[in-house]
Amino acid sequence: MKSTLSILTAFLFLLVLSGCVSKFYQVAPEIYRERVKVLGVLPLIVDAESTILHPQREEIIALLQQSASDKYLRLSEQLNASAGYKAVRPVIIDAQSELQLFAEKTLKTGKDGTYRTYQPVPAAVSALAQSAGVDGLLVVILNGVESKEKRWERVGPRYLESNFNEIQATTMVLAATGEILWERSGASTDPFIDLQYVDFDEAYYNRTDLVAVHFITVDGLSRALKASDKKIFDKEAFPTLYRRLFDPLSESLAVGKLWRN
Repeated sequence: MKSTLSILTAFLFLLVLSGCVSKFYQVAPEIYRERVKVLGVLPLIVDAESTILHPQREEIIALLQQSASDKYLRLSEQLNASAGYKAVRPVIIDAQSELQLFAEKTLKTGKDGTYRTYQPVPAAVSALAQSAGVDGLLVVILNGVESKEKRWERVGPRYLESNFNEIQATTMVLAATGEILWERSGASTDPFIDLQYVDFDEAYYNRTDLVAVHFITVDGLSRALKASDKKIFDKEAFPTLYRRLFDPLSESLAVGKLWRN
C-alpha cells in the first residue's frame, strides 16, 4: 500500500512540475526538444514604437538600446553552458532586420495585467534561421506598456491603484518556419523595469491623500540598468535587472532537464 502511494505521489509531483515548466511552450516540450537542437540568440530588441510615455522618451529609448545591445552574448553563453541544446550561438542582425521579423503587435489584458504580443513574419524568420544555421531563434523584445495595477508603499499598508508605465520583456522562440514554439509575454506583475514610482512620502509630509506619480529620471534609470549584484563565483559583475530576466528564462528553456533519457 505504501509503495502504491509513493508511486502515485511521485507521479503527481512530476505531473505538476512538468506543467509548471511547460506552461510557456506552444507545442509539447518533447516536440520542442526534437525540433530545436541548435538555438540562435538574437540581440535584445527595443520596441521604439511601443508605449513609452516618459517626457524624455527618446533618451529613454536610446538608453535601453545602449544598455541592451550586448547582453545577448551573455544570454547565449548561459544557455549554451546549462540548457542542454546541441549548440547555442549568438546571431548577428542589424536593427532594421529585427523590425522586419514581425508583422504586427497586439495589446492584451489578462490576469497579470496588460501585455504586448508580436506576430512573426514566417519568410523573414525562415531566411534568418537558414542563414544563421539554427533550428530556432530566441527573441527578447523590451517594450513599453501602460497597465492598471496597484503599487504599494515600501514600508506600510498603503497602496495606489492607477495606470503605470513600465518596460516589459516579451520573449519567444521561433521555429525556422516562423512558428512560435515557446512564448513568455510580459507581465505587469513582474516588469523588466518601472518607468514611474508613487511618491507616498510627498503625500505624507504634505498631509494629503492625493498621492503623486512621478517618472524616474533618465539618470536614475541609467543607474538601475547598471546596478549589479555580483555573485561569489562570477568573474565579473552583471546587471541585476538582466540577471533577473535571464536566469528564469534559462531555467524554462533548459530542454535537457526533464526530458533527457
